[in-house]
Amino acid sequence: YESISSLKQVRTYILERKIIPFFQPIVDVHTEQIIKYEALARIKDGDIIITPDRFLKSAERLGMICDITKDMIIKSFEIFANSDMKFSINLTQKDILDKNLLDFIKNNAVFYNINLSNVTFEILENLTLSEDDTKIKNMISALKQNGCKIAIDDFGSENSNFSRLLSLQSDYIKIDGLFIKNCDKEIEKQKIIKAIVELSKALGMKCVAEFVSSKEIFDTIKSLGVDYAQGYYFGKPDIYTNQKYSN
Repeated sequence: YESISSLKQVRTYILERKIIPFFQPIVDVHTEQIIKYEALARIKDGDIIITPDRFLKSAERLGMICDITKDMIIKSFEIFANSDMKFSINLTQKDILDKNLLDFIKNNAVFYNINLSNVTFEILENLTLSEDDTKIKNMISALKQNGCKIAIDDFGSENSNFSRLLSLQSDYIKIDGLFIKNCDKEIEKQKIIKAIVELSKALGMKCVAEFVSSKEIFDTIKSLGVDYAQGYYFGKPDIYTNQKYSN
């Protein structure tokens, strides 16, 4: 869909609120039951669904990333209004530095009757490598004080260290997909996964494996002690239809 490369087109999509959440299930490794969903941004233009790799960079150039996040929050809250479903939403550094974000989340949680203890915000661990370190920590503390959970996404992809994990007060570590892909065949990747699992347990955090695309990969991460799995083996991102996964 070529015209998506146009900044003007992306701007129009965002202003017309064409951003919609697709949801990918996250499954308890032991029960294989869905325990939550991750909300992933898509653009819906008629029958065409456009994935983030086609619009996020343009949105960043336009300075409209926070608009996308707020639309994702509103639409996810609306879908799960008055329910106890757990779900997660991604936040960027710009979102976390938006001084209005916390009130925006709290006000919409009241409006849609969302218990914020059911909401996890996923962030990248390299957030604290900026000069805005204190502001970021303060925002994360405020989110936690309001009941929200924090997940560190793509753990292991950057200069991962223990102190940053602790300073971000995370509840979940999401292992970078690079280590999960083909981990059933690669012993070195299994060693890294095992080390991250042991680290998460020592810090009282739960561990999530993304990109679980086959039974072989699932069996491998299960044997290594990972708590939760996410990937095509359990479900592709899709519009939420309130159907429980059954094996």
